[in-house]
Amino acid sequence: MKNDLFELIKKMNRMIKRVPAAVNQDNASRGQGRTLHIIMENNGIRSKELAGLLDLRPSSLTEKLDKLEADGNIRRVRDRHDARVVRLYITKKGKEAVSCRLREKEKRGNVFSAYFSQEEKEQFRVLGEKFCAGMEKMIKESDGGKNRASMMESEERPQISMNSAAGEYAE
Repeated sequence: MKNDLFELIKKMNRMIKRVPAAVNQDNASRGQGRTLHIIMENNGIRSKELAGLLDLRPSSLTEKLDKLEADGNIRRVRDRHDARVVRLYITKKGKEAVSCRLREKEKRGNVFSAYFSQEEKEQFRVLGEKFCAGMEKMIKESDGGKNRASMMESEERPQISMNSAAGEYAE
């Protein structure tokens, strides 16, 4: 009985991943879509800042950026004032990919929320935010605040939050 909630969360995660392909036609991985969206919202972002937002080490981000650049979704540009800094810019193709992804996320959101009343959706959102805040606190406390998300000071990072209505990331 003690782990029923954990088992339910795992089951929900499995069910979400099994959504029919008709609803989930996105060719990009979730990580690529989120990466593109953050770059679009912060055009010219430094790769180090992006790594912090994605909770990745800069070296782990390189492979992801290589693929996005090879696909024509982003371009990397050395900062003209500091050649050590690489800035990331979204291309027209990248913007189209983000737009497509947001439409698909809206479809998925409609499918997922169809089973709840408006009041239940709000309760679920509040409980989900409470759960995430608790988990973030536990993670920070367990590693003394030295997790990868803490690599940069919070005021240095662009603040990205989840738009609960559309399920999209926004500043």
